[in-house]
Amino acid sequence: ISFNIGPTLFLWLQQHYPETARSIISQENLVRQRTGVSNAMAQPFFHIIMPLAADRDKVTLTHWGIRAYEKTFGHRPQGMWLPETAVDMASLETIAQQGIEFTILAPWQAQDKNLDVTQPYRVQLTGGCDMVVFFYNAFLSSEISFNPSASVNADSFVRDWLIPQAEILKKERDQFLLAASDGELYGHHQPFRDQFLIHLLDGAVENTGVQHSFPALWLMQNPPDGYMPIQEKTSWSC
Repeated sequence: ISFNIGPTLFLWLQQHYPETARSIISQENLVRQRTGVSNAMAQPFFHIIMPLAADRDKVTLTHWGIRAYEKTFGHRPQGMWLPETAVDMASLETIAQQGIEFTILAPWQAQDKNLDVTQPYRVQLTGGCDMVVFFYNAFLSSEISFNPSASVNADSFVRDWLIPQAEILKKERDQFLLAASDGELYGHHQPFRDQFLIHLLDGAVENTGVQHSFPALWLMQNPPDGYMPIQEKTSWSC
């Protein structure tokens, strides 16, 4: 899975649950050694709604988030999660200027409602640079997050939710199905969903032809060839 952890939360983990923190760092290092890219993403230092922040705060909190990531994982981040996926062009330009290559948004944050959510797009910024945006699959994300019956069993999720969704969206090219959900779902909001996630990633899709990937790895293997303008001052929720 691709993941991000707020820097203040990760500091708390390191102080109170150091074995968990070390395990997270260890798996990230192993993934990066195996694939050449990281499955960890940075985020602004605080859980701030970036379009509502002053320009100076955008720059500062992006810089602090990147530095916290570097201190944790030992290398620069490639992607950055924007809290609540709240976005405007100024926020994209700020993170691009600091070396971030991609972020993740909800599909309704794209201007073209006919976008192909199985492919990332480039967003053209001022000065001739781009930001790559992955638009998550709204159906799979909502079912995992808000329908407890969908995540009771990983095998049935693959059979009854994942495969039918892939068939509905099937195109001539390879598809990237991205489901976005909150970390606190897995065991806090819904009991035993950590076990659902474990089996989903290690067993449930073994015989289906579905391959595991994550945004940085997909981006390395499948550079985007289309452009998509965004709906400014939007988020996943409002």
